[in-house]
Amino acid sequence: MKKIAVLILMSMVGIGFGQQTWDTGNINFNYGSPFPNQNVDYSGGFLSSNIPSQGVGGFEVSQGDTNFLSLVAYDIHVTDGDTLADIFTIIIQDSAEIVPGYYIVGVDAESIKGFIWMQDVDPEIVAGLIDTSFSLDSLNVLNPYISLTGQIELTEISEATIAGNFAGAMMSTSGDFIVVADGSFSISNNLPALTFNQGTLNVTTDTASQLIEGELNPIQSNQGVGGIESQQGDTLTTSLFAYVPQDDGSLSIYGIVFRELSGNYPEPGNDLAFTIGNMPDELPMALPYVLHNASFEQLMQLLGSNTLPGYGEFENLYLPAFTSVATLGYNLDQSAFASFFAVPMANTSG
Repeated sequence: MKKIAVLILMSMVGIGFGQQTWDTGNINFNYGSPFPNQNVDYSGGFLSSNIPSQGVGGFEVSQGDTNFLSLVAYDIHVTDGDTLADIFTIIIQDSAEIVPGYYIVGVDAESIKGFIWMQDVDPEIVAGLIDTSFSLDSLNVLNPYISLTGQIELTEISEATIAGNFAGAMMSTSGDFIVVADGSFSISNNLPALTFNQGTLNVTTDTASQLIEGELNPIQSNQGVGGIESQQGDTLTTSLFAYVPQDDGSLSIYGIVFRELSGNYPEPGNDLAFTIGNMPDELPMALPYVLHNASFEQLMQLLGSNTLPGYGEFENLYLPAFTSVATLGYNLDQSAFASFFAVPMANTSG
């Protein structure tokens, strides 16, 4: 049995996962030399942690005067006992706003427009391709195919969907040449809308203490804190989450779910005590939990459902063993805070 004390500070009414994020879809193209005679088709959800697997996703952000769009498709496979990945990425980086239209392939001091294809590389490179530290020079050792000529057409770009076409000629750093034709992509956003998209968690379990902080964005951030709210009838549910990676690549997830009649929720500047240990229909109630060895899919399941987790759904789940009290409050700036202390937690092994 573990004893846990938690203080969660949540901030910023949510803008979702980044400025624009898309987490599942399809990228398809024909290729060959001197003429296209083979096909590649990547599809699936980007947050899969399965091996083998495929996934497609992307994001668009603005940093200062630079707008950055990155669409990434991968195929992770096992060859001769090694886990490897084929990765195709489309990059548009420019000072101008990224809108529907045609973008001519090219690289200069102020912009990047093109697509890159790497084969049989370390799957961890996927993470490096979805942050703004992208550099062509850093990829040369992987002998990638890089677009020399061609164009990218964005036919749609919105919070829900990004779609378009591409074609051109590509050359590897070792001098091999291929032609890419009939390229298309359609990627959608199935991520839940966040009420709070970043924050800080201070957690103590037994004698160990930990600080988790940052944006709740598992596509771009290896740890984060956030929360969602939803209402069914007169009952309002608030779920706060924090996740942090473990050494084996899985996640530890810390969460707490609050439920109360919406009319009884605390006003900004106030807080309210919720009973830990009440049944779901006994309000106000709170359920803190800890989930170890979790996957990205399980994190997204918790985010998307906004329900109470149970032992039947998850392994390595710790839930309260005795009745206690948790506090939820809201600040005048629309941020939220939550806390509970000295709560015994147990898993199915007791």
